[in-house]
Amino acid sequence: MDNYELVAAALSKITNTQVITYNEYLSQKETNPDQTFQYFDCNLLHEIYLVKGVVSSNVIDVEENDDAIVSSSNAEAEVSTNDFEKVFIALSGETLEIKNLNANTTISQLKNKIFESKGIVPNDQWLTIQNVFIKNISGKTLTVKNLNAKTSINQLKNRIYETEGIPPNEQYLNYGLKSLQDHQTLSFYEITNDTTINLSTRLRGGASKSIGVLDRDFLDPHYDYDFTNIKSSGRTYMRGNYKYVRPYGWNRIAIRVLDKYSDNRWLGVNNRTKFSDSVEGEWIVSFHGTAKNNANSIARDGFLLSKGNRFQYGRGVYSTPDIDTAACYAEKFEYGGVNYQVVFQNRVKPGTFDVVSSESGLKIFISRNDKNIRPYGICIRKL
Repeated sequence: MDNYELVAAALSKITNTQVITYNEYLSQKETNPDQTFQYFDCNLLHEIYLVKGVVSSNVIDVEENDDAIVSSSNAEAEVSTNDFEKVFIALSGETLEIKNLNANTTISQLKNKIFESKGIVPNDQWLTIQNVFIKNISGKTLTVKNLNAKTSINQLKNRIYETEGIPPNEQYLNYGLKSLQDHQTLSFYEITNDTTINLSTRLRGGASKSIGVLDRDFLDPHYDYDFTNIKSSGRTYMRGNYKYVRPYGWNRIAIRVLDKYSDNRWLGVNNRTKFSDSVEGEWIVSFHGTAKNNANSIARDGFLLSKGNRFQYGRGVYSTPDIDTAACYAEKFEYGGVNYQVVFQNRVKPGTFDVVSSESGLKIFISRNDKNIRPYGICIRKL
């Protein structure tokens, strides 16, 4: 069975919009040239389809790490990043090559490397951005020129509108796994000269005639684990220093998230001495039902459990550490004449969510800020 086709069928049901594989897209774009397509990647999944609802949650502190570029008139450099292994710094009369970089290298680290080579202190460096490339799903690339580090995403969208005629509120800009928010700047996302940003029109469940196309790198088969025919041995597993109940009876399909954020500590992929133990910096595992309009809603039940507390009301994402609980709220879909059920598997940042529970043992996590919950797997089982 092709997991891409299975996941496409599941997402089609969840979004109430057709989602196809990339191979299907290649076939359809030739026979149906007037059809509008857009990428459906993990970030779009996170932004739109995590079920949110009213919550009773007090203030949860969120730490933001903004490594913004500092402007100075003492030194100027044009940054060109053709890949993440090296960049070329255009100084007055010479070009400096900086090697041994990676996708997680920050602007501050880059400035330190320039200081080591040329002796220009970081606070006296002004790194400017001249061009970025905007690539749509059809492969067309637009070059947007004369930008700078403080250019906002909204300003970039307006530049795209001037050329392509796509209204800013219909543009979906994605760099890596990050959705580019209008109020942020290019420097906030570490976007430098010659960076390629993906553009698609927004896909809203049932509200768009666009067909969603699964990015070829949407899944990460190396980390798939089929628990369909596996039963619990009674062994206790910990993730983020919290008990992890493995999804026995489900086929766990991995979403490609490795190296998509500032680091991989949240996944616990390094320094695990025992597979059953937690590692430092690891986030807790939770599961998320996908039926948004189901009367049997995890958001409704979580709110009812929590509203007796004396908290301010807001919005939040509901999930649970128990996949059997999540299954009560999960979407059902059909593929190849067989009925299935689908649940998202997430990581939740410790210390950023409230826990509510019932006398029957129902336990629900309430994440007030959706930056603190990240889908990293899709669990599917036959019914």
